[in-house]
Amino acid sequence: NIKVDKDDIKKKVALTDTDKDWKLNRDEFTDFLNDLEMDAGADSFIKILWDIYAKKLRMKPDLLLNFMRLEQKDHSITLEETVAIVKKLTGNTSGFTQLQWSIFLTQSSLNTCWIPQTLTVYQNMDYPFSQYAIATVWNANVPLKGKGKSQQPCKVTIRNSLRDGMRFFHLPVKDSKNNEPLVGSKEDLNGSAPLEEVLHTFKHEAFQTTPYPVILFLEVSVSDKLQQKMVKTLKDVLGFALQIDRTKPTPEQNKERFLLMLKRTKTKKEEEGVELIKELKELSFFEVRVFDTSISATAAKFDSKAEGWRKAILIKEAQLTRCLERRSDFIDLNDNFLTVYVPANEKSNAISATAWGAGVQMVGINYHLWEKDLHRQNHLSKFRANGGAGYVLKSVSLRPAAAKRYAALR
Repeated sequence: NIKVDKDDIKKKVALTDTDKDWKLNRDEFTDFLNDLEMDAGADSFIKILWDIYAKKLRMKPDLLLNFMRLEQKDHSITLEETVAIVKKLTGNTSGFTQLQWSIFLTQSSLNTCWIPQTLTVYQNMDYPFSQYAIATVWNANVPLKGKGKSQQPCKVTIRNSLRDGMRFFHLPVKDSKNNEPLVGSKEDLNGSAPLEEVLHTFKHEAFQTTPYPVILFLEVSVSDKLQQKMVKTLKDVLGFALQIDRTKPTPEQNKERFLLMLKRTKTKKEEEGVELIKELKELSFFEVRVFDTSISATAAKFDSKAEGWRKAILIKEAQLTRCLERRSDFIDLNDNFLTVYVPANEKSNAISATAWGAGVQMVGINYHLWEKDLHRQNHLSKFRANGGAGYVLKSVSLRPAAAKRYAALR
């Protein structure tokens, strides 16, 4: 984690390479590392570490500035940039605690943040949505769990996850006792909130940390009459930010916009075949289908592969396991369409990497689970990349169509 340029490395290798073969054995390499550590300014650097670990002081922006200049050799960095780094990672400017500093310094998924450029978006955001992994929250209606958090409403879960860069939210919409659309359920009033209040939370918080679009997946279980109310509420609250132009397939084209994904789910009292009303369907940016018996049968549910970037497939764990047996076909499916991996329940999270490794774009996590949940931490770490935009470009191997284009160019 020490930044030096090529000339510095050559000089130090020359000093420690005793047999002059430009290869360092174990002892020579140890001397080489010691030379790096004891470079100019080492005494000042050691004092910074002494302040953090022995005196237990906070790593404030001014101390971080010294660290960046002495240890990272970044003499161009400004105090304003170190203030931004601290605020981005802690939510305030008072500095890192000893524990925070140790975590951010040593975790490979996080310590790239010491390079200020990585706090900005550095990937091309003009590919279709199907080409990205998208930070996804499932059961966003469930309040945060853990010490001191059990009584906080779902709006707190939404606010905190937006600040962490999450961009896709699953929101079950149900009837309430006062005949208003409710996010959550009328049985769980502790975590539930009226749809209008939840939408106001999104409107105020959604684009504070990143301007890239927020996808709202509304799983609707209300009557036609309440669906009419939903239409009015969505238009009134989100207004111009509600994107209904389906000709814009990329995150870059939809900055500061809300994109709706809607699915009608029948209640216990309803029969099969219930549908969304026409006015609500017209607001939906994406089409949604449930995974069928096979990959080919699922693809056939859509009219064609055209505009596959706005055609989403819901898939569960058992179906994902079967699809991984035909990984190449599954990657092709995910290259053409959007896939949403649905967690088994709201009490645990599945291993995200398995789904990401097959090109699944939206891997749902239960964000409300306590911070020590490793799958949740894995999710947050992945989406620290690309400036915390909430969209991380999939590797070329997971985008076969793109790979063919690159091969043609080469």
